[in-house]
Amino acid sequence: MKLLHISSVYKDLVEIFEKQNPDFKSLNYFDHLNQFMNFSRGQEFSYYYYFNLHGLKTDVFYINYESLSEKNYLSKNNKKENVSKLSLLKNKIEEFKPDILYLQNSIYFKNQDIYEIKKKFPFIKYVISWICTPLKKDIISVLDCSDLILTCSKEYYKDLIKIHKNVIQINHAYDERNFNQKKFDSRKFDVSFCGSIIIKKNFHTKRLNILKQINSNFGKLNICGRMSLYYKELLNFQNLNNYLQIRKILKKPVYGTDYFEMLSNSKICINTHADNQEFSGNMRLFDVTGQGSLLLTDKTKDSHQFFIPDKECVEFDNADEAINKIKWLIINPKKMMEIAENGRKKTLNFFSYKKRCEKINNIINQNIC
Repeated sequence: MKLLHISSVYKDLVEIFEKQNPDFKSLNYFDHLNQFMNFSRGQEFSYYYYFNLHGLKTDVFYINYESLSEKNYLSKNNKKENVSKLSLLKNKIEEFKPDILYLQNSIYFKNQDIYEIKKKFPFIKYVISWICTPLKKDIISVLDCSDLILTCSKEYYKDLIKIHKNVIQINHAYDERNFNQKKFDSRKFDVSFCGSIIIKKNFHTKRLNILKQINSNFGKLNICGRMSLYYKELLNFQNLNNYLQIRKILKKPVYGTDYFEMLSNSKICINTHADNQEFSGNMRLFDVTGQGSLLLTDKTKDSHQFFIPDKECVEFDNADEAINKIKWLIINPKKMMEIAENGRKKTLNFFSYKKRCEKINNIINQNIC
């Protein structure tokens, strides 16, 4: 059984990789792919390792990393020409001959693209789509040709099950190969946040406000990430004020090994979900705890089902509560370390990529074999 994991990547991550690895042009396709995966440490890095470990032969294709995909194409075609993303993918499918397609990011496909691929390559038995984002028309159309939908939260499961009969909720996970142990008292940052801030209705206006208030009251907040600006939202004075305050301290995004290094260098890491999200489920829950930092997360309807509050994580309802809990934790370092260590143990025991891939592999075997 073979699986082709079709993923995507941030353009600035590619730029950072190529700047730090100037020899990438001389690498063959296989070495380039593996060097990039090891650098970026995305989901495909973990799937590739653990699926193959479980006996499910897996390969990775980045749909929007054309210079890498073209290397694979040119290794089989002598003539260089302008080739579309879809054609590069078809070339990879023809070469690898997967039984299963795993679509990490459906926005790059139209419904007819997948039907066309399935018709051209009848050896493809199963299409899995991973959905962990609010549903839009372009995503919904691709679901029609998917045999199985995997999603990260109850939030999205409730919507997806209305339009597809085969939906399974499966949590994000942590890859223990990313762990970089650091002594708590020697960590560089007391409080950090690593992630995106999308200033748009129903996205991260709550996150923006919480981070601004924590920084104003605590004054030592370390923030790394990208801030996407929708000017209509800045007509709201509070959003504008918060944006201006956070922009002053915002550092550039960190990815891959740098991202995990930042988490392990932080005593406390803040996590919030989207404005209208009632259930927990983002990656930061497991990245933070897996790296041995204390998870300070917003309270949701099911957050206690992941980590026990005040034992494996610390929760807050609003910015004032978050500020008070940060101050208490800083003057109680032994308790902070204890909670962080309990959170790490919980993640390794229940939310590891090894266990996640084993579960997905079992699902595949039940549905195909």
